[in-house]
Amino acid sequence: RATLLSDTTINGVLPADVPSQVTKTLFASTGHLFAMGCTEYITDIYDPLLIRWSNVDPDTGPQPNVWTPSLTNTAGFFRLQAGSEIVTAINTRQETLVFTNTALYSIQFLGTSEVFGQQPLSAHISIIGPNVVAGANNITYWMGNDKFYTYSGRVDTLPCTLRQYVFEDINRTQGQIFFSGTNAQFNEIIWFYCSANSNQINRYVVYNF
Repeated sequence: RATLLSDTTINGVLPADVPSQVTKTLFASTGHLFAMGCTEYITDIYDPLLIRWSNVDPDTGPQPNVWTPSLTNTAGFFRLQAGSEIVTAINTRQETLVFTNTALYSIQFLGTSEVFGQQPLSAHISIIGPNVVAGANNITYWMGNDKFYTYSGRVDTLPCTLRQYVFEDINRTQGQIFFSGTNAQFNEIIWFYCSANSNQINRYVVYNF
């Protein structure tokens, strides 16, 4: 797990309300810093499905060291319900997509006292690792445990003639090191992964969109 580092320290000291353990961090387009899968602000107990965000001051901008919600700031939190842990998240043009081990959620800015809202998009997906998500042409692609997925407003299975070749010879225990990328010049999404008998990246599969 990662921790929030220097950007949130004051004189080298981590404020008490800053998450001390975090699965994934990223900034929303509004400037709020998300902590996806993190420690609670009262008990400091790690909750793998908890999402918290820091304050954005209307005058000075993002405040990544202010995490305790109050009536005078926009810091906040909520907990996802589907799955057992948050795996990763990615910003798209319209929303932030959050992947648990079994579900996909949309997080959108509301502009109300609740600040952000969550919407489940699918409770029946899988994702093989935290770095296997890529976006192109307003479509999000990712590698699941046994197939590829896309999201373009709805979740679909990506047709793949190599599905059997890829997923019948893959080392799922090494999913943490799998990663994806894009090649815009050739309209390609690329996934790098380990075959069943390897603990190191030794294969890739390319999708031309």
